[in-house]
Amino acid sequence: MEIKSNEVIKKFVANGWGIGFLPHIVVRQEIAQNVLTALPWAGPPFAIQAQLVHHRDKWISPALRAFLDLAIARLKTVDLWC
Repeated sequence: MEIKSNEVIKKFVANGWGIGFLPHIVVRQEIAQNVLTALPWAGPPFAIQAQLVHHRDKWISPALRAFLDLAIARLKTVDLWC
């Protein structure tokens, strides 16, 4: 079953309805609280994509520019593997 909500996937798995496949960053709190358990992935590596979108003709405030710069820098360094 494909579900587009990380929260729904986590609830299903926590309630024993199956297993889920999510990035570690999404479930690290639940793993730390022993709500979920991480299983080792033996398959091939794969990329997880993230996108930031804004209107090209709209003014970007200094606050939004700072957020975009921070988000881009963080996404480049985040460890998505357990």
